[in-house]
Amino acid sequence: AAAGTKVTLAVRAERLLFKIASQDMLLRGHVVSVEYLGGSTLMTIAIAGLDQPLVARTGGETLPAIGEMVGIGFDAADVLAFDSGGARLGVDRPANPMPHRARNC
Repeated sequence: AAAGTKVTLAVRAERLLFKIASQDMLLRGHVVSVEYLGGSTLMTIAIAGLDQPLVARTGGETLPAIGEMVGIGFDAADVLAFDSGGARLGVDRPANPMPHRARNC
């Protein structure tokens, strides 16, 4: 994107890293809800300055209590960028993509 162009940054919920009561992570927030789903757990975290709460997917090994502070981080390689129209930036796309067709087996 050109300098000054607005972009949206995203990280997949399952790629977020968190530490309970951590001060050394990129973001900090308070746990709003914890929803155990069997194989994973969704944790909703309110972060000051964000319009919407953040949702993280964890394995559910050690879960914080509702209201507890958590530190949130991520690997820079996991950041996705999108332009104002929603198209993903930094992804090479074929000039003439072939549609996927179902095959009879």
